[in-house]
Amino acid sequence: MDTAMFGPVLKKHRLAQGRYMHQVGRELNISESCVCRYEKGLRQIPPDLLVKWARLLGAQEILTAACTACPVGVALRNDPINAA
Repeated sequence: MDTAMFGPVLKKHRLAQGRYMHQVGRELNISESCVCRYEKGLRQIPPDLLVKWARLLGAQEILTAACTACPVGVALRNDPINAA
């Protein structure tokens, strides 16, 4: 799965919330330049980071688009929030 395609969606959510790249980066423990490259689709977003980022911004359409067999779906299932 091409996780880079989710970058523009994450950017849309970040801007709608009035957040800056450095704020999101701090919360995700990544640099502002990484946030920029991910949002522009220049880098693949690691599946576990994509799950955290989507949750942080409330980008539920990204999580619901994650299939059960792809790396994002696996990361979603392995996320401690989903542990029963």
